[in-house]
Amino acid sequence: MPDRLAMARDISTTLPAGPEASEEENRKRWQAERDKRYKELSKSVVGVVAQDVEAVLPEAVTTDAAGYKQVAYRELILLLIEALKEEDKISKEQEQTTDRKPTA
Repeated sequence: MPDRLAMARDISTTLPAGPEASEEENRKRWQAERDKRYKELSKSVVGVVAQDVEAVLPEAVTTDAAGYKQVAYRELILLLIEALKEEDKISKEQEQTTDRKPTA
């Protein structure tokens, strides 16, 4: 996934309206591009906080040269499956316990 903040940076240096464009034409081009990118950035994104994951599973988190952290979601899949199995087991045990209690 691209850096979401980088998507809106440096528009004025990377997207001129053209070699013969006036300052006003460039400003309009930049604003149109910013609007387009901000619309893209405003879409809902689902994820986890890398620092939270890093606290329990540091091998699933990498940090780039700029200090940005990224989660390797594939590392989380097995753990999530095992956690669901454990929760299911606990739920079934609790269900059996409540079924055995005599009702008054």
